[in-house]
Amino acid sequence: MGAAISIVANNDSQKRIVALWEQVAEFEATPSMHSLNYPPHFTFAIYQNIEADDLCETVKDVFSKTPQVRITFNNIRYFDASPLVLWASPEDNSELHHLHTALHNKIDSTLCDELYRPQHWIAHCTLGTNILEARRIDALSFASMPFEPFEVIFDTIDLIEFLPIRIVETITLAK
Repeated sequence: MGAAISIVANNDSQKRIVALWEQVAEFEATPSMHSLNYPPHFTFAIYQNIEADDLCETVKDVFSKTPQVRITFNNIRYFDASPLVLWASPEDNSELHHLHTALHNKIDSTLCDELYRPQHWIAHCTLGTNILEARRIDALSFASMPFEPFEVIFDTIDLIEFLPIRIVETITLAK
């Protein structure tokens, strides 16, 4: 079982992201984000060879005094993979990068999945991970449509085990 550390929107401001999940689900065989049964989030790290329970104290140490993070989303982007992945792009991700760096300064980044290491990580809030090849062009067209920016408040840090997702530790961020 893997472990991950994420910053999560556990409040009503998440509604715009969830609405985008529903739109993107139209391009998927099954709705990938709803099937996670987990709120909108940015994943800071994924570990395949560290047990989540072994990360609790470090996560508390890094994030216990962290304030909530307000993120404005201004675009939909994609990872050109197979299958295609659509994601909401933050307008300014400097605070997210600061938190990501703080975590990786405490845990050897070579223990983390490569795409989540500091030199590779792209701050993204996933909208869909399983875009059907037959709907690829429609999904890319959707991603290029005009986009009205909106703000989401990320108010908790979760340490989870997956899949299925099991929350091991939650830190409520200061208002």
